Amino acid sequence: MMQNECAKQLGITVSDEEMNKIVEKYISDVSQADYFMQNYNKIYMDAGISLQESAEKNKEIMRADLVRSRLQQYIRKEFADGNDRVGDHVYENTKDYFRAYLEEIAYPQIEESVLKEFEDQLDSAEKLYYEKYAESPES
Repeated sequence: MMQNECAKQLGITVSDEEMNKIVEKYISDVSQADYFMQNYNKIYMDAGISLQESAEKNKEIMRADLVRSRLQQYIRKEFADGNDRVGDHVYENTKDYFRAYLEEIAYPQIEESVLKEFEDQLDSAEKLYYEKYAESPES
């Protein structure tokens, strides 16, 4: 979840049009696979769901996986371009750099952003409450 939020803040997304193409390709590939036709097609039929319906229901899971994959690609490129430092520590591999990047840079920024959004919502709720039901404590 947090990786998806990090990707969102970096502008890493998957459009609906792109997801539709991915789902179409997935359905095409799977339905042409002998193993699927021999084993799983009956399971889908017995469950009363088609491969198409299953793919549509899982579209957002597929999108989240793709977004996380693109985030990892982004971080690997950053590392390959020489951005191997987080804070005072220089990392020797992308796995450790990725972990440190998320834990020390991305997640704190996301938490701060979420906290700010929550505080704004609380302020709005308090204002609405006083407008509708009570006098403001400042009165």
